[in-house]
Amino acid sequence: MDLRNNEKMTSKADWITWSVHYLVGMVLGVVVAFVIIDELQLWYESSFLLPILIGSVAFCGGVSSIYGDRFWRDFLGRVTLPKRPETSSVSRVISMSSVVGGFVLLSTMVVKYLYLSG
Repeated sequence: MDLRNNEKMTSKADWITWSVHYLVGMVLGVVVAFVIIDELQLWYESSFLLPILIGSVAFCGGVSSIYGDRFWRDFLGRVTLPKRPETSSVSRVISMSSVVGGFVLLSTMVVKYLYLSG
């Protein structure tokens, strides 16, 4: 058995598991966005709603796809399967880009709102 072929097999991403973690993280992101919008009373500020929603969804989706079951176990306080989803360099880049982009968008909108509100 060739070791290089074995390494190639384990470096492939489990895209179904990665996608499920990302989608569930997106749902959590919607909840987080509504909490932020409610706390800052942004229901009537339409220019802030969509960017906060998109930023929160991207950030939470990326974080949950990076950490997999470990994120949900720590977040919910329950015992789940300890196995992380297998990732490739492409899935890691997508997840990290989502986290960074979501964080930048979300924090920019919150700082902009706080600056404009005085």
